[in-house]
Amino acid sequence: MAGSKTLEHEILLRKAVLKIPSSNFGVFSLYKYPAKFTPQVPAFVMENYAKKGMKVFDPFAGFGTVGYTARVYGLEYELWDLNPLLEYFHSLCEMEPKPLDKSLVDKIKAHPQEFIPDWSNLEYWHPVEFISLLSKAWGFYHQAADEYTKKLLLVPLLKLTKYFSYADEKVHKLYKSKYTHVG
Repeated sequence: MAGSKTLEHEILLRKAVLKIPSSNFGVFSLYKYPAKFTPQVPAFVMENYAKKGMKVFDPFAGFGTVGYTARVYGLEYELWDLNPLLEYFHSLCEMEPKPLDKSLVDKIKAHPQEFIPDWSNLEYWHPVEFISLLSKAWGFYHQAADEYTKKLLLVPLLKLTKYFSYADEKVHKLYKSKYTHVG
């Protein structure tokens, strides 16, 4: 168009968004997920273009950053994805805070039953010396914990299970044991 001017300027989204002070704010840092949005990207759009009563839709939600951001901005949202943890993580956002049971760790330690997955090669993924500890924690989770406590424990248990494994903490996707032997 003749005579029209385009205004261009650089913007740093992490500083342009008011309601989300960092990428680790709230639930955004719960879980490492490949190709995860920084929350400031959808926040910038919502802060500048969304109107009260709008509903946000993300058909490839992955970890659910768009939904968490919509929640911060008071917008309804719908998320679709193949990630089986998506629904779980969003249920954490809806939890009502309760006082923490300070004896929870003692209850986990004292729980008599273990939970060991029906895997023929568990030692392939985890050092033998940690399987007992992990199976005791997962046993408490599966057999004794109420629904609120299960929601509270699942993320730390998932993180511990990966931490006490042969996984590379920097790899977000599925992995093979570092100690696999190809013959």
